[in-house]
Amino acid sequence: MEFDYDTAFSRNLGLVTQDEQAILRSKKVAIAGMGGVGGSHLLTLVRMGIERFAIADMDTFDLVNFNRQAGAMMSNLGLEKVEVMKKAALDINPNCKFEVYAEGVTLKNMDGFLDGVDIYVDGLDFFVLEMRAEIFKRCRELGIPAVTAGPIGLSTAYLAFDPHGMSFEDYFRLEGHDPLTQSIHFLAGLTPRFAQKTHIVDFSRINLREKRGASLAPSCMACSAVMGAEVLKILLGRGKVHYLPWALQFDMYQNKLYKTYNWAGNHNPLNKFKIAMIRKMLDRHAGTAPPVAPIYNSVIEEILDQAKWAPSGDNSQPWRIALADDFSFSVEVDRSKRNVYNLLEMPDLISAGMFLENAVIAARHKGYDIKHRVMGGRIEAGLVPSSTMTAARVDQSRILYPYIKTRSVNRYPYKLKPIPPLVAAAAEELLDHDIKIHWLKGMSEKWAVARATMMTSDIRLRLPETYFVHKHMIDWSGQNSPDKMPAASLGTNSLSTSLTKWALHSEKRNRLMLKLPAATLSFQVELDLIPSIFCASHFVMSFDPAVTPDPQSSDYIRAGANMQRFWLYLTSQNMALQPWYIPIMFSRYIEDNIAFTVDQKLHKQAQTLHDHVVNKVLGPIGVPLRSVFFTGRIGYPTKVSQARSVRKPLSDLINSDARETADQKFDQ
Repeated sequence: MEFDYDTAFSRNLGLVTQDEQAILRSKKVAIAGMGGVGGSHLLTLVRMGIERFAIADMDTFDLVNFNRQAGAMMSNLGLEKVEVMKKAALDINPNCKFEVYAEGVTLKNMDGFLDGVDIYVDGLDFFVLEMRAEIFKRCRELGIPAVTAGPIGLSTAYLAFDPHGMSFEDYFRLEGHDPLTQSIHFLAGLTPRFAQKTHIVDFSRINLREKRGASLAPSCMACSAVMGAEVLKILLGRGKVHYLPWALQFDMYQNKLYKTYNWAGNHNPLNKFKIAMIRKMLDRHAGTAPPVAPIYNSVIEEILDQAKWAPSGDNSQPWRIALADDFSFSVEVDRSKRNVYNLLEMPDLISAGMFLENAVIAARHKGYDIKHRVMGGRIEAGLVPSSTMTAARVDQSRILYPYIKTRSVNRYPYKLKPIPPLVAAAAEELLDHDIKIHWLKGMSEKWAVARATMMTSDIRLRLPETYFVHKHMIDWSGQNSPDKMPAASLGTNSLSTSLTKWALHSEKRNRLMLKLPAATLSFQVELDLIPSIFCASHFVMSFDPAVTPDPQSSDYIRAGANMQRFWLYLTSQNMALQPWYIPIMFSRYIEDNIAFTVDQKLHKQAQTLHDHVVNKVLGPIGVPLRSVFFTGRIGYPTKVSQARSVRKPLSDLINSDARETADQKFDQ
């Protein structure tokens, strides 16, 4: 079949007239850059029916381009971007005419590049600022309108330049500044609302000093969409074009369009303030660097490096690992640093079970299974070939494995959206026959939990035994924390967080603050009442007392493995979870007559808490307190913390390595 222009672009008609289509066909567009957005820009304009182009790029395609660039394919590795994209365009419309600048745009060839051009489309890399400024300056001198659209976070920010309106330099104010400051100015002018700040989940991957950014294919495609619309309006002379100093940002993550009249560009006081804030943010994250991929000496190390992402109280990571050889290990919990929150062994054993379950899932991912036995509180485990695994177990591990590291605690309020019945049923099917889950979905049940957690907060914040625990468990750096809880993940507002930091500076301050009227009320409301109500459901996980009436250490380890599968599955369904086990622990202290405080008044409050938990929370669902091993709330998140608890290096968790001893003996 031969190519026919009218047939190929007939579906454009209706949104453009036949005469307008002919106008588009006659226009010439210059595009500098054939990478992240430039290549998509070219193909978009070709499909609009434009046939004449000047394209420039000095680069070749590489693997790092595959996430976003239209021409990045295995068959194009190492090839010049301009030639690849020219070929792709000619495959759409063989009539296209090209002027190709494989050396990129330079001061020497710029006039030739812009000769006869009706509009210039900017597709240069974010950090190519000096040449970008020169091209826009020359476009203005030649009376050529221009459009730029950049993928910023999960959004597109775009500007239109009228050659008779505000200039590129008057808007961005780049001249006379160092490269970093120029990058900050360009970012501030491109996105004056800075909507992308809520999109970033790992600041270590973004560094303006090192000219390193992050981008996604949807953002690049959106850039080409808005660029095409702006080009169409400018070339056809119809439709409103928001020229500088208007700045537009379509935020696909938050489903918002920001339209800002950025008067005087970066010269206005508000933008100067934003530039200062961006620089401050960069300074705050200056010490972060992308994680270096670990080097493993054996498959057991790779598996254990996944296992360590199990949850533990306050991110204490109490597991102590002994490596016997490249295929076997043991793990036990370090109880030397017990505090008022884990006087019972139960939470540490559950954490060990979660560690073991992560190891099992990671082993199956690598083609192994893990056989283990429990010796008191110690787990001895070894890798075996996976030939004995059923297809269902392999499939379960495949589903859960990607969520081992992303699973975390979310302390913010959740949506009220209920749990889909199929999700709840699938989660229950992951549990052993003697482990039961009880859902607390009704408002009266939520209120009962809210009262329990609020009573608990008042007790734990006033306990003299918890001051040093709280003081040392919070990381105030603003970054991810390898051995504590980041302050940014606590779920409190900035004022409450600041007051907490102030009070924990010394015992004297802490006592002073607790003497104030209703000293704990704001924390109870923000951390207990609101989250308890705003969730899909609470849950109580327990042993069936008819099957397991007196749980032993091995049962709690097994329970932890069940809980981890449950949590990972909910994470795979985009649901969040927050444990609230402290009301259970305090209630168990009362029931088991375990001394946990010298304050008799708080001990009496704990007795009241015990009665409420037993009669109002567990009583209606018929669950004995001694059968309960985990409680929490789940739901669909409304907010995700910008910082989270991460993990120590695996080497810090390995207490002994018999492999090293064997090597040393061999060397001797």
